[in-house]
Amino acid sequence: MTEPTLQTLLETLPGFAARRVVGARATFGTRWWSFEQLYRNSLYAAHLLAQCKLRKGDRVVLYAPVCPEWTALLLGCTLRGLVPVIIDANASTETLRAIAAEVSAQLVVFTAGQDIEAMACPLLRVDDMETPSKLALDVAALRIPISGVDPAIEYTCCDPIVRSWISTHREVMEQMEQLGQRQGERTSLTVVAAFPQPGLQWMSSMLSSLRIGKPVLFSQSSTPHHLLRAVRSSTASRLVATRAVADSVEAYILAKQRSVPGKALFRRAAGPSLSSAVISDGCLRPESREFWERAGVRVFEGTASSSLSAEELQREPINLDEIVQDRDSPRRAARLVRYIESNLSVGQLSTVREFLKTLPLDSIEQADVMAMLLDSSVPDAEEALNEEDGIAVRSPWRHKAPAWQFSFTGTALRGIVSPIFRRLMLRIVLRERATGFESLQDLSGPLIFALRRSDRRHPVEFLAVVKSLPPSLGRRVMLGVSDRPFFESHFYRRPGDTWLYRFFVGWVAMFGLPCIFPYTLLESALSHGFEEICCWADRGYHPLVTWSPAMARLATELQATVIPVRLRGRSKGWWNAEVQVHFGVPRRNLPFADAGFTHLDVEAGLRATWPEAAC
Repeated sequence: MTEPTLQTLLETLPGFAARRVVGARATFGTRWWSFEQLYRNSLYAAHLLAQCKLRKGDRVVLYAPVCPEWTALLLGCTLRGLVPVIIDANASTETLRAIAAEVSAQLVVFTAGQDIEAMACPLLRVDDMETPSKLALDVAALRIPISGVDPAIEYTCCDPIVRSWISTHREVMEQMEQLGQRQGERTSLTVVAAFPQPGLQWMSSMLSSLRIGKPVLFSQSSTPHHLLRAVRSSTASRLVATRAVADSVEAYILAKQRSVPGKALFRRAAGPSLSSAVISDGCLRPESREFWERAGVRVFEGTASSSLSAEELQREPINLDEIVQDRDSPRRAARLVRYIESNLSVGQLSTVREFLKTLPLDSIEQADVMAMLLDSSVPDAEEALNEEDGIAVRSPWRHKAPAWQFSFTGTALRGIVSPIFRRLMLRIVLRERATGFESLQDLSGPLIFALRRSDRRHPVEFLAVVKSLPPSLGRRVMLGVSDRPFFESHFYRRPGDTWLYRFFVGWVAMFGLPCIFPYTLLESALSHGFEEICCWADRGYHPLVTWSPAMARLATELQATVIPVRLRGRSKGWWNAEVQVHFGVPRRNLPFADAGFTHLDVEAGLRATWPEAAC
């Protein structure tokens, strides 16, 4: 019987078919690969490595963030008999050069967006790992025979000098087996916190989930606010983290103990599903272990590794300029919260809000900082902020979409009523003519329909888009009402509106669209709405949005395809509109795309000329 290796693990992936396996969670958006995608793209990674003419046992430095592409490269290396060298994706070029020299690397793999200079060994840039459809890959031809004693993974550390240690395939497989026996195999989903330096325990926890067909979600940030949000929204049952990250989560939750009991507060922050935590670099303090177990989370501790210490992770600059220049958006937000708490009067929320507007932050980052302040620092601050804005804070619509929209009954009812609404009622209130249907062919993955603000000249233009789309797309369009006064009558019950207008608006809100929610009715709740957009996109719905830099960031995080939508027409009132709709050329986002480029690219599509058509 052949001894199992990581090649054996790779061969089991197709058996789990289209189920999700690895995902990357950014600030709000998550992009997933299925087992089929991971297997196919791992073969493609092996194909790319084979073209580099490397030999069995050669070292390949993976200078890339932990994500689905990183996982495919790792497995692709094992298929070719190569040894992936794991380093911190945020390491400096000097550190990268030192590590490459120490391990005698034959190749350095890096991704778009990473700063890299000339190296003494070849470089391979990875922009996208999706296998070209016309490329036929033969696993037998790509496989290089290996054994259990061959090196599998090499880990590195530069504290204070470069050091490295190697795990063989036998050691990795044994560690995976031991983890499965200790922790059980009932986990539904594992969230892996961002690590400065992945180690053996980290790797074994991740690979053991793949071995039993369970998904793994890589959180791009280990700040407590974002990590807990990732755990909560994904209903994860296991968290893999370092001691430093576990301590920061504990401190974050304990700081909010003023009004809610410990376990109840923990469950509200982390969700009801979290049942176990894997500490990848040693043991927790006894009081910390007691905190986690009191919250109903079983703790599994690994062996100490060369990860950075908690003190080093928490030693952060207080210089504002240095904080703003931090390219890690979630970490920058967490640092800004600490800076504001130390240097400003948090009770004066209007002052904080004006301060944030002076910084080079997009609207999502500003809202996220405000949400973190409201979440951890100021009791009843949300009500105070919205009283300043003159907003009625007791509205049941203030944060999230109505709960009934998530129910089976609500979905079924809209599935019956919405087609009738589009075919009969919309013919009465608007007339539309659409072009560009060729742009809607062969679309896959998350889709976002983007409107130009200057093209919107009447309150029901979004209904023309919904009516124009093919039924397969139109019945899965979702709408965030942000800047659409049309829905104010439904959410705020304005006294000046007629009963007929209220009936029409209510009908549209309840039955005319698959999903609708007020994601910017309250400034302090802005980030909640963006998270819901990503949640619904993750369910297979297609957001219809007004294009902005904030939406460009969400599209980039989701790796969504954006379809520019142009509008023209005349409006004689909410019940009598003529609209021309044109669907532009889709813009696909690559995994490591820059949000600024995404915004400019779609803007170009929204400004492009389009065929004239009479309404």
